[in-house]
Amino acid sequence: MIHLKFLNNDETIKALCQNYWQINKDGCFIYDVKELAGQYGINTPTLYKVVKESCIAYISDTACISCGKQHACHNRTEFNKLIKKNNMICMECRAKQQQQFLYEKKEEEKKKELEKIEKEKKHRAQLVDDVSFILKNHLFDFSKASPRQIIFLLTLIRFSANEELSKLQAYSDIYGIRFTPNENYSIEILKQLYRDNILLIDPSSNLSAFNFHNDGSFSFSITKVIWLINYKDNISSLQSMIGEIVCMPEFFDTYSLEIKQLCEEVALQECLAYLDYQLAARHFVFFPGEKTKAVFNKLLQKYSVAQMYNFIYRACRYASDEYQKRQIPKKQAANLIPGAVQRYGEKAEAEGWEITPYKRNFDLPQSELSVVLYDVILGKPDGGFNLSIENLFQNNRL
Repeated sequence: MIHLKFLNNDETIKALCQNYWQINKDGCFIYDVKELAGQYGINTPTLYKVVKESCIAYISDTACISCGKQHACHNRTEFNKLIKKNNMICMECRAKQQQQFLYEKKEEEKKKELEKIEKEKKHRAQLVDDVSFILKNHLFDFSKASPRQIIFLLTLIRFSANEELSKLQAYSDIYGIRFTPNENYSIEILKQLYRDNILLIDPSSNLSAFNFHNDGSFSFSITKVIWLINYKDNISSLQSMIGEIVCMPEFFDTYSLEIKQLCEEVALQECLAYLDYQLAARHFVFFPGEKTKAVFNKLLQKYSVAQMYNFIYRACRYASDEYQKRQIPKKQAANLIPGAVQRYGEKAEAEGWEITPYKRNFDLPQSELSVVLYDVILGKPDGGFNLSIENLFQNNRL
């Protein structure tokens, strides 16, 4: 069963190797390694070293399933593994298979990369075709733009235009400034400008922002794409044009009701953003609905956002106290906030309280939309924060 190939001609060492590898009819080794080492006056590690360097053992009834060669081993541990895994692959063939596997894997990766490049080319060509078609056949007529569209677009240009004024950067790539007071509100405005055919997707946008479908359609992340403006000239000329329009007295005279409505929206979003901030600080989860918005809108007619900060902070503190004192769930505690804001506001009005306005939170700076509305159009720097809607427009012609 075991055939030895000797690498040393010393008869004593040959005898040692034969005794080491000798097995009985049951396939068990006859000599114990320690006893054998003792017989030859050496220690066990030396015996292993001598056997490994002096002979190679071949197992006659086992062979590599790939090349058919008999398996060779240098110690009993290797022998036992070969017996248990009969007809296993030899080391040479295993190395060749591993090399072949790595080669095939590399070729597969190359193939996938080429397929990816082809898909990207196809998808970018689709985006280019879509934009080219719209610019050629469906240019947006800015002479018919609504005041909301004009104000939103001017704000977006100031917020996200690149240095060359050739495109608008992806919303998610801009840090340190806010488009509007509330991210959800910002996203809704982007969606509306896209639906109105004012914004077009720039074909150079990162393709990870898209999900292309088999039918040729695609979906995309509104915050991750780069934008072009559906306008015949460059962004610089458009910015100059609409910037002059919003600063004209006639613009306010004509669209005062729309501007007031937009100021009310921005004030509400300021309050919702501050509410989110206070909820997060207390690890409360609450999703403001129509009831909360109605409460805020009513109070904003009389009180400024700065004063609403006061009401909101006190209501959140009240909810937090109730949570700790009564051991109620956080969700139940958070639901107390809209009612508390309403009670504070109504009591303040009924009893003629002097409501201390809070300062703007460092983490919630004035948004670009607020700058355009209050600083540029109304000429009242951050007026939407420090003045109520009533006071904001009382001296303006409506």
